[in-house]
Amino acid sequence: VWQPCPLPAAARARKPSEMSQCSRRPALSLLLLCGVRSVGAASLRSARASQAEIDALIESSRNISANLDGLSQHASLSPITRQFLASLRVCGACDSFRRLGEPNDGGYLTCMDGWTPGRVKAALSMGVEEHDKWSLDMSALLGPGAAIHQFDCTVPRGQACPGCEFHKVCMAPEGDTAKPNFWSLSQVLQNTGLAQAPNRSIVMKMDVENAEWRILATETPAVLSKFQQVLLEFHRLTDTAKHGLYAQAVQTMLNAGFRVVHIHGNNYQKTYYLLWGRYRVPKVLEVTFVADARPIQCQADQALHHLDADNNPKGWLLPMAHLPMA
Repeated sequence: VWQPCPLPAAARARKPSEMSQCSRRPALSLLLLCGVRSVGAASLRSARASQAEIDALIESSRNISANLDGLSQHASLSPITRQFLASLRVCGACDSFRRLGEPNDGGYLTCMDGWTPGRVKAALSMGVEEHDKWSLDMSALLGPGAAIHQFDCTVPRGQACPGCEFHKVCMAPEGDTAKPNFWSLSQVLQNTGLAQAPNRSIVMKMDVENAEWRILATETPAVLSKFQQVLLEFHRLTDTAKHGLYAQAVQTMLNAGFRVVHIHGNNYQKTYYLLWGRYRVPKVLEVTFVADARPIQCQADQALHHLDADNNPKGWLLPMAHLPMA
């Protein structure tokens, strides 16, 4: 499947933004600068790549990272951008994942480590359109008596499922809820009867189209302590003017006892390259945060899981993220 092609000298002297299509072969070359399309009607990820293919992708990604280091050895990231990107590294372990939600866009890897009957009592789904298979899957997983709350002020109804309740409400940062139909996370807990829920007893999925940064940056440890796991889609990672806000949002999660256990790029958007390709991260990134996850050595290189799938099955395969060390 993978046919690595060498990086031409002329291409090495050019910035990724100046490069056209790397090769017409479905190869994994400099591909990691341009992206690579899958072979055949179904994408590699939709077809569930073998572990050997995943390992080949990861190893090729690492080799290219090493080759590009020389391009940027005399340059540096701004301290705040470095802090932000480094905070996205996987630093926590999860031994058992389950994919909940859609087979492509709208599906999230959920860590099942330590799940025992009754431990998770409720789930919050922020951003649902009029369908939300994640709510359906959580309802089936948690069983009778569990509360599944859906939130979206842009649609008239949510996903019907046992235990599910739809709220025509959008999310807002703490202290910024003057608009009608906007709740902060603390108001969500209060208005759904979950303010007194045991700590680490709620799972939340949040896809709120760039509002997530201010919501998390202003959140309190008391509110975040209610959550066992938070599945987030982060947007607009290329907006360097807001990297301070982004760093604050992620650090708020880390300070509340969460660790990143998985990252995955949404290939409806492309890749953000920094320092001529030395570092790269998807422009839209799905992140699984787990409270009190077992710590591991932080990983600068993204690792694909066999349950990962392309958000856009007809789109380009994204290169593996390569993040700076702290």
